[in-house]
Parts: sequence; C-alpha cells; structure tokens
Amino acid sequence: MTLALVGVSYLVFVSVATYPVVLEFGSTLPGELTDPLEHLWIMRWSEFCLIQGRSPFFCPGLNAPTGVPLGYFPTMHFPTVAYLALGLFTTNDVVRFELLWFFGFVSTGLATFLLAWWTVRSAWSAWLAGLAAMLSGPMMMHAHGHLETMQMGAVPLFLIGWLRFLDRPGRGRLAVAVGLYWLVVASAPYFAVLAVFPAVWAVLWSGGIAADRRLWLNLRIGWLCAFAVIVLPGLALLFSPQIWAVVHGFPIARTRSEFNQYGAPLWSSFVPSPRHRLGQTALFSGIFDRAGYAKRMSECSSYLGMITLGLLAYAAIFRVRFPRRGFWWSVLILLVVLSWGSQLNVGSTRISLPAGWIYGIFPPFHLIRVPARVNLFVGVCAAVPASAALADLLGRLRCPHRRATVAFTLSLVILADLAMFPFETASIPPIPPVYVTLATAGQPIRLVDAPMFGSNEGQIFSSLWGYWQSIHRMETTAGYPGVPNTAFEAEIVKNSPFWAARLLDPDYLLDPWNEHFGPVAGVDARDYAWLFLTAHKFDRIVWHQGVWFDPKYARGSARIKALLAKGIVSEDVDTIVLNRDRLPPPDRLTWLCGSGFRQTFNTSASARYGILREGRIVIYEPASDHTVLVRLVEVVAFERSRRVRLVEGDRELAGWTIEPFKPTTIVSPPIHLTHGVHELRLISDSDDRPDHFIDRLDDARTAYSLRLKSVEVVDTVSPEN
Repeated sequence: MTLALVGVSYLVFVSVATYPVVLEFGSTLPGELTDPLEHLWIMRWSEFCLIQGRSPFFCPGLNAPTGVPLGYFPTMHFPTVAYLALGLFTTNDVVRFELLWFFGFVSTGLATFLLAWWTVRSAWSAWLAGLAAMLSGPMMMHAHGHLETMQMGAVPLFLIGWLRFLDRPGRGRLAVAVGLYWLVVASAPYFAVLAVFPAVWAVLWSGGIAADRRLWLNLRIGWLCAFAVIVLPGLALLFSPQIWAVVHGFPIARTRSEFNQYGAPLWSSFVPSPRHRLGQTALFSGIFDRAGYAKRMSECSSYLGMITLGLLAYAAIFRVRFPRRGFWWSVLILLVVLSWGSQLNVGSTRISLPAGWIYGIFPPFHLIRVPARVNLFVGVCAAVPASAALADLLGRLRCPHRRATVAFTLSLVILADLAMFPFETASIPPIPPVYVTLATAGQPIRLVDAPMFGSNEGQIFSSLWGYWQSIHRMETTAGYPGVPNTAFEAEIVKNSPFWAARLLDPDYLLDPWNEHFGPVAGVDARDYAWLFLTAHKFDRIVWHQGVWFDPKYARGSARIKALLAKGIVSEDVDTIVLNRDRLPPPDRLTWLCGSGFRQTFNTSASARYGILREGRIVIYEPASDHTVLVRLVEVVAFERSRRVRLVEGDRELAGWTIEPFKPTTIVSPPIHLTHGVHELRLISDSDDRPDHFIDRLDDARTAYSLRLKSVEVVDTVSPEN
C-alpha cells in the first residue's frame, strides 16, 4: 500500500512538472520528435521481425541500398518488451510511448525511494529523495527525447542488491544481483558501462574498510568471479545486435573526439538550464550560450535542484551520520568527476580528467559517446546523503504533522524549481498517401527520400521518414541510426545528386553539363542522376515539400527537380514523386564511383579520395559498340607498392603496379563496351596489416589501398584523346 501511494504521488507530481503532457495524452509525443521516432522505429522493427519470424539484426529497409545493422541503434530490450506487451491492449504508438515515458519517471522515483529508505529508514525523507531524483535536471532533460536513458528505475534496485550481495554473499543474493544488473543493461545500453563504476567502487570501499582486508577479499573473490561468469552470457545476448554488427564488418566504436566533446561543465550541477524557470532569470540567463553548451544542453545539464544541493551541503557541513556514509559520499564525488568528461578546458589550456585516463585503459568506454550521462547516476546517488540530511532535520521536529508539513513544503519547492512547464510536445505527422499508393503497387520498390541526408544529418527528417518506413515497409534512403553508417554516407550520400549539403551550394547545377560528384568530374548532372538511380536500383524519388521541408534547400531542390522534370508522375502539397523509368537514359558516356570509394580525412591533399581493397566503377555506354579508357588521376599506393587489377566479372581488363609517395596518372588499355550499364572493379592485392586497420568505415586510421584525385572514363574516339 505504501509503495502504491508513493507511486501515485510521484505520478501526480510528474504530471504537473511536465504539463501539458498529461492533458495531451495519446495525441502528442513528449519532447522532440527526432529520438522518440527513432525509438519507435526500433520497437516497431522488433515487433515486425517477431511477427514475420525473421532475424532483426540487419534492416535493408533503411539507408538503402547499403542497409543498416540493428547494432547501430541503441538497444532497448526492456522498453521493447513493454511496448510489445502494451500492444495487447492498444496499437496507438503515442499511447504506448507515453506510458513507457511516465513509467520511466515513476519507476525511477519509486526505486530511489526504496534505496533511500533502505539506507536511512526515514519514510518522509526517502519520499522527498525519490521525488528529487525523479525530477532532477538530467532526468527532465533526457525526457525530451531519450526514452531508454529515462528508464533509471533498475539502477537504485541494483545498488541495493549489489551492496547486500557484498555484505553477505550467497546464492540467493548472487541471483538477485545478476538479475538486477541484466535489468539495468536491458533498460539502456549506456547503463552497462556506467553501472560498473559504483559497483567496482563498492567493492574497493567495502574491502578497504574491512578489519581484515585479506579475509574479506578471500571470502568474496569466488562469489565475485561467479557474478562475472554468470553475467557475461547475458550481456552477450543483450548486446547480440552489436556483436553481430562487429562480426559482419560494421565498426561500432565511437571516436575519441566525440567523447572529449560531451563532458558536463563543472558548474552545470549548480546552474539550472534555460528550460528551468530559474534558469530563465537574469542571474542564470545565457550561461549555456556563453559557455558554448547551448547545442549540448540536453546532454550536459546536471542541475540537481536547490533543495538537493542544500541538503547535500547540510549533510557535509554537519557531518550527518548514516550507514555507508563514506561510500555514498565517495561514489557521489567519483560520478560527478566522471560526468565532467575527459578534459577541462581553461582558455587554451586542456586539463586531463579521470574519464580520459580511464578511456585509455577501459575499452568499454570506447562505446560511450557522452560521458556526461553519468549525471543520471549522480541524481540517484545524491538522494542518499540528501535523504539523510532531511531525516536529521525532520528528527528535530517532534510533531509528526510538522514533519509532514515541512516535507510537503519542500516537495512544492522541488516541483517549482525542477518543473519544465510548459513541457515541449510534438505530434507525429501522418504518413503521406503517396507512400501507401507505392507500397500497394504490387512490386518491391526502393525509394530515395529527398533531399537525401547522411545517417547523422537532418535528424528530424531522417527520423520521421524512417518512422514512416516502419509503416510502408519499402526500402528507403531515410533512417537515423545512433552510430554513423559511414559506408552509406561515403559511398551513397556524398556521391548523390540529391544530397542535402550539395543543394546548399549556390553554384550547384549552374552548369549542369559539367558537374562533379565525389571523384567523378565533368559529367552531365541529368545523365549522372539517371545512372545513380539505376546503379543503386532506386525505383522512385519522393521529394518532400510543404511543411516538412527546410526552405534553405529550396534553390538547389528547384534546380534538380527542373532537370528531372520528365520523371515526375505525381505531385501534391507534401510530395513530388519521380519515376526512374520515365527519365531518358544518357546519350553520352557517363560513370560513377560506388562502393569502396571514400573521401579521405586529409581533404586538402590532391589525392583526397581513397579506395579500399575493392572499388566499384559503374559505366553507362550509350553506343552499341565502343571502346573507352579508364584514367586514375594522381593515384598513389598506401604505404607500399600494390598490384591493382581492373576487372569486369571474371575478365581482367588491365593491371598496374602502383608505387607509394609518388602520384601518377595511369590509363587502362582500350576497353570494349557494348551498349548499357557495366560494372568494373578495381581490386588491390591482399594486405597483411591487422584487420583493425583494414577497410575501416569511420576510423581516421583507415588504411586505404590507394588514394587518388579523380576517376575519368573517356571515349577512345574523342578528339581530346
């Protein structure tokens, strides 16, 4: 009964703190559209695969034609199971999402209440501690889009189970600790790594204060090893999408530069964000903007609230006693410091911080993009000393009514301080009818959703169009995975005539007969667009306009649509549909560079494009019987001499030995081509470098076989030859 009353009270408080979400229940999503739509796609994809009886590990429907592994998205096992269970009662995605959203808040508050009560044994102070943790700045900020990191309820329960296990190991307590850790990991993938720090620190602290440290460790070392041995198979299962991705050549490690960028500033624990009422006052207004954290505010805001900060100060100044006081204070400090990230920037000086040191010796940290998310754990751990401080204060009041009055008054202050009303909400736009028409055409269709974005560009558009894909189920270039799908970006998007970044170029298509696309230069843009669609088997282009179109792309969009006007088959206020089959094929030699070609990190060099072990060149020959030459301009081998072959099918067309450090232009012998599309491959000899350095998709150390300036295909009867 007590837990039910506490849960209901938390639901009331969070409903007020996030007003008007509760009034718009079932019609709008809380927060922004971008990440919630990505999360809905993940859950809908799992549901679809379960119904169809197919493997969920790879989805060919997003980021077509390369597809995308499920391992590039955050694992959402617990939310997905809950989503599937709710599907027994409703098919409304918004209702299911919002129920999970409110559950994240209330379960976090309830679990923190249990942690504080278990430690301090004071109901009123535990209730207030749970409320403060539930509405803490990190929770409220993540509630604007991160459904998985809101599911913090398992973390306080795991801390209870883990500390009890360390106190008196046994089979039952081992099973509870293992099960709760699996639940933590199933809630959000970040928690698998972040939960390690309080768990390991609890072992070090408990062993450090033991009267006989060696005896303490000897009695527990076997149990700790048993925990690790039992946990690992479950982790392998929970992270099977990521393991599948790595095994199949999709790297998932994040770059160190991202890790360095996303630390929380030291002052963020004390400064309310601009979304807080207090953060909009003259005292705090503009701090995040001036410090350069405006765009990272959702990740890097760690404000705990004035009541929590005040209680922590009281507990520290008056040295309030409570069980495991040393552990809770030390782990709180540890987590706060880790949330600061890998470095502290003071002017032009960079001071290395512990998170950066750990990054160098703890490989799981390489999977973390945002160390600031440790602040979610800070809110939970801060609840314990804060509740002890409040218990000490309330203990000075003999009258129970006065204690209740003080606690309730403080709860109202917490609500006023940490609430973010009006809380942002957004409606999911209905899917345009054209998708339904195309999906019911009776044949498989692959779409270009245009303007075309890279997997980490135009997130609101990519997420929305990706969510629509979970309804129409056709293959599309849309989709917003959490990890950049670099093969898709480098080989498809950046070579595309429909790339959003290209549409921003004021010079794009001013001379459409002499355009460049990646390493290809001097081609007719209309002909190239036809070959691009044909080579990658795109059947339709759905060009977005109206409400879901950014006007900054208008000029480039108008030019490319005018160029391809013959392909338009339908148009309404929201979309224009172009059919590839309605476009005339090229009337002159046209080519493109596909898989295996990348833009190198040194974009200032002449040889700015790299080729991996194999590069694909697609050529369209309009004549019935012609010969062409293939030129590799300013080509240079990577690290050592390389034997390179140009082949079509099983037929070798040319072969060269290319030297390192000496760019040269090489030309193939005349190649006979019949009318139509031809696929040529540049294949380099094998390499004895470690696999980590071969064919990496998003690593600055990518070891290309070759680097070159451009690829040219010329007609042997052309006067210039």
